[in-house]
Amino acid sequence: LNLTEGPPQVRDENDVHTLVEEVGRSWWPGDGCGERRKEFKGKQGLRDSVERREVSLDQVSLEVQAQLQAFLDITGYIPLHVDGHQHCHVIAGIAAVVARVCRRFGVRCIRVPCEGYESFKHVEPPSRADFCWQVSGLARDARLMFREEGLF
Repeated sequence: LNLTEGPPQVRDENDVHTLVEEVGRSWWPGDGCGERRKEFKGKQGLRDSVERREVSLDQVSLEVQAQLQAFLDITGYIPLHVDGHQHCHVIAGIAAVVARVCRRFGVRCIRVPCEGYESFKHVEPPSRADFCWQVSGLARDARLMFREEGLF
């Protein structure tokens, strides 16, 4: 799942306006390349917006559904597992939405990026190690929600 980079899967960006921002001209290839459009706010932009309670979880649900439906439409299969780009799927609030939508689609597994701090001691700069440790903590909390929805 991607909620951090590029354009949303939902066709009308206004339907997911709390997840996107105008970024100038799109560089994504295909229809609309070079046109002004809205794209996701980035890894930190999403996290900041969630923290400020500016993100509509209904809009998150709509976008997650659109992405899973696109996968199904393209491949003819329900995804076996889901992972969130830049760990967006374990962010507090978003994790519960992702879990519910995945269960409804029949997804059975979801990645839980939960490692011990020892795994990050070598990461430079230290602020990046802190981010990894924060994600790991969010993942531990998200694991409970995922299990409640039958995701492993």
